[in-house]
Amino acid sequence: DWSSDVCSSDLEYNQSHSAKGIYEKELASVESKIEALRPAVEEKKLVTLLVKAYGAKGLRTRAIQGVCKLLEQNLNCYRDLVFSEPFIFTVDSTDTGVSILVDRNNGKDDSVSDVRELSGAESNSFRLLCLLALLPLIPDSRRTNFVVLDELTSHMHKSGKELFCERFIPTLREL
Repeated sequence: DWSSDVCSSDLEYNQSHSAKGIYEKELASVESKIEALRPAVEEKKLVTLLVKAYGAKGLRTRAIQGVCKLLEQNLNCYRDLVFSEPFIFTVDSTDTGVSILVDRNNGKDDSVSDVRELSGAESNSFRLLCLLALLPLIPDSRRTNFVVLDELTSHMHKSGKELFCERFIPTLREL
């Protein structure tokens, strides 16, 4: 009885060892097929990325980012016309919208904030700055030839009023 158990165990071992060999050969065959397909798979990823980047949504996203960078450049170009402080603006676009951050450049950890957190006078000045920053992005044929400015200097400090009169108004007239 004991010898039949040993024979049975030997038989099972031999069958298992034989099956293992077959599985190893199949695995090696599958791995070589996968290796042969790898360049095509990598190319497919590249094609997928290119389609995503240059598809309608990708091109629209790139266009929006381009306009945001132009706006950012203009905000930083004209900032000295309305702000006496050394503000630096950053404009970014995401799937949820556009955000504009201001760095007050005062060296503190909390110097960067959303423009919605500007004070009342700073908000008025930022609106003026936006006017100047957006005008060059509008074709001449679509621009208006007048702007209504209502009590813009009411909350401004003396230095802000001087900047407004000496720098902002002449630049607005040029644009």
